[in-house]
Amino acid sequence: MRIGISARGGADLLVDAQVCMRAWEGAECPGGARALRSDWSLPLDGIEVPLLEMTEGDVAHLRFSIALDGAHSGSTEVRVHAEGAGESAVIGPDGGLATTGPSTDLRWALAAGGVLLVSGATSTLVRRRRGPSHASGGGS
Repeated sequence: MRIGISARGGADLLVDAQVCMRAWEGAECPGGARALRSDWSLPLDGIEVPLLEMTEGDVAHLRFSIALDGAHSGSTEVRVHAEGAGESAVIGPDGGLATTGPSTDLRWALAAGGVLLVSGATSTLVRRRRGPSHASGGGS
């Protein structure tokens, strides 16, 4: 498994990158974090820079601290790259991670279906309370 970082843009950045082999607990790494880069001027050429190599069975938790290097204007896009076991992922400002939860379209469809279900159930209850003569339009 290989993990790297790349950036492209006009704003110079300073990066601190740390890895923890267990889940971070707030700002602390149980067992201690290892610095991968400290106060590092991230290249802005878009080329991936390797940060970490590990075996496929290992789990690593990365933490980045990214700050502007000076009073520059402009913007820079940063991407984290992961490659291993025949798969790769690039995580950046345009996404790259699996979306969690249902899509917005599905949520709207479920909400509309819920409204129709409640309306139908209410209508059925009202007809049952009125009795069969009101439902058929006939009267006594």
